[in-house]
Amino acid sequence: MPTLIKPDTLAAANTNFNTRFQAGMGGYTPWWNRIAMEMPSQTSEEVYAWLQKLPGLRPWPKGAPRKVNRLGANAYRLRNETFEDTVAVDVDDFEDDRLGLYAPSFQMLGYAVSRFPDLKTAEAIMLGTAALCFDGLSFFNTAHPVDMNDSTKGTYSNSRTGSALNEANLNSGIVAFSQFKDESGERIGVRPKKLIVPPSLRTTARKLVVAETIIDIQGGVAASVENMNKGALEVEVIDELEAEPTAWYLEAEFGPLKPLIYQRRSSSGLIRKTSETDDNVFDLNELRWGVKERAAFGYSFPWLMLRSIA
Repeated sequence: MPTLIKPDTLAAANTNFNTRFQAGMGGYTPWWNRIAMEMPSQTSEEVYAWLQKLPGLRPWPKGAPRKVNRLGANAYRLRNETFEDTVAVDVDDFEDDRLGLYAPSFQMLGYAVSRFPDLKTAEAIMLGTAALCFDGLSFFNTAHPVDMNDSTKGTYSNSRTGSALNEANLNSGIVAFSQFKDESGERIGVRPKKLIVPPSLRTTARKLVVAETIIDIQGGVAASVENMNKGALEVEVIDELEAEPTAWYLEAEFGPLKPLIYQRRSSSGLIRKTSETDDNVFDLNELRWGVKERAAFGYSFPWLMLRSIA
């Protein structure tokens, strides 16, 4: 006997699809939170004025007034976008109790929701040579101002070309972090924590920072020597970066700060349009389940990430 579209059968289907959806979400382990920080959002757009001034203690001479850090006038803004995905179930299949046909779709929908921040974080990394950060320049740039209000303090670079992933370039990249200065001219004191690579550079990366020994050429003779960079960095292999197979990144953290921002406004979970009076049911003879997310992805301080490419 055909299954009728009524509350109890819809509730059973909804439970079934939700179970599959949750299984799909649990079947994927995201990596975004290892290099991006989640920032809550309460409105359509968030303002990150704090990015224009790095907090830090300084001498306070007796009798002198405090030097107050005020939020910058040219604030970095991230506007939320809306994303969705929807699965349609034919009413005839529903009435004929053929819901098993759709189970994989709901499991994949959950998987896609869990993977979504990873895809957008990887996209932000690859767009970093063009997408702007708080100082009005591309996130990866050779001329970031040390002080946005005083050009005499010079610039710094977090972008290098002609720098294949090898021991010499890795060492120079690590040293580059020690040269980054704040507005007062003091060294920030940040050290890279992760070596981020596409799959094409996975083996090279592991040889450089995981292997016990490396091959050193001295006087034209190859010798196995102790790897002084062993354990210095964590290797993060990101499949989604394979579009640039020779690009690699050093990532640092500064207290709670990470170089990338995942601004989360809202996530709907699995919602449905299954009433017989809904247009999709009445006009198109289909039931619908879908998800919606409002979010944005952007950048914090450029000196927290260094891009190199061969």
